[in-house]
Amino acid sequence: SPEEYGQGEAVPAFAELVESKKTQLPFEFYDLPTCPEPSDKIKKRFRRRKNLGSRLMGHDLKLSPYNIATKQSKGCTPLCMVEIGGKKLRWMRKLVDRQYRIHLTLDQLPVLMRSKELNYAVRGYPVGFKAPPSYTGLKEDEF
Repeated sequence: SPEEYGQGEAVPAFAELVESKKTQLPFEFYDLPTCPEPSDKIKKRFRRRKNLGSRLMGHDLKLSPYNIATKQSKGCTPLCMVEIGGKKLRWMRKLVDRQYRIHLTLDQLPVLMRSKELNYAVRGYPVGFKAPPSYTGLKEDEF
């Protein structure tokens, strides 16, 4: 059913799975080294009913840490700072190599990422990307 939102009202974003078309192994959003999960008080405020289809498919939507408000222009702002090292860093690099994407749902609609050059849309957004060697200061064979 349609939702109506007022000026500046929060729109909850729910995270589904982190999936790849290259592999069959999905992960939960909060398995990634991300910002902490929202508090129980906030979760109760934005509790979402599951429809029959999502129950049968086994979708477990978790409230994401993103703060999105209606009719507000907001620039790029950091959500939180997380230090990653060791095994987690190697794991994240594998997820990037295997083209994992984070699937979000906003107002019960899937979040898509559009490519202007190729004129198509893909569900979710990438976990990360490989920076060209010129950005990292490394030579091509070290990358």
